[in-house]
Amino acid sequence: LTYKNYDKYQNLNLLTTINYFLGFWRPQLTVGIAQPFFTTMYRNEKNMRNKTSYNIEIYNHFVLPKDYTISVYFTHQSDYDSYMTRWKGYTEIDLRVRKSFFDKTLTLNLYVNDIFNWKKDINNTYIGMYNLTMDRKRESRYVTFSIQYLFNSSKKRYQGQNASSDDIYR
Repeated sequence: LTYKNYDKYQNLNLLTTINYFLGFWRPQLTVGIAQPFFTTMYRNEKNMRNKTSYNIEIYNHFVLPKDYTISVYFTHQSDYDSYMTRWKGYTEIDLRVRKSFFDKTLTLNLYVNDIFNWKKDINNTYIGMYNLTMDRKRESRYVTFSIQYLFNSSKKRYQGQNASSDDIYR
């Protein structure tokens, strides 16, 4: 196998996001649609890789008293084509808990990725006379803990002058 440059690959994408505030709940919904336009040859026949796909992402942020924030992320990606490869879709749910201290200068974050361990890499690639198939479960579930400290975190903004005001009044 070797690399090959194709003359043309086109892809049309549409993405929309809606977010709003309902008291302590801050949901955000993102919906996307992708339509690729790509043709390749497989066993001397045209192989269309034009599968329309969609994805949905729902972010739920719950801002609680005492500087706690709990976030739940839901992602669903349908089956999709990327060049000559057809990828199987996936669903993933992530969780994040954040706690701030000392007037938000110190923040602790606990992040759990792919809680239910659903995400898999499954695809089929058709190239020339070959059909390459991958079906694997990678380590997508993991936990991350981070500590963030802001040095010199002043709430005052810059009060000085800039050169543009001098130029304006010149």
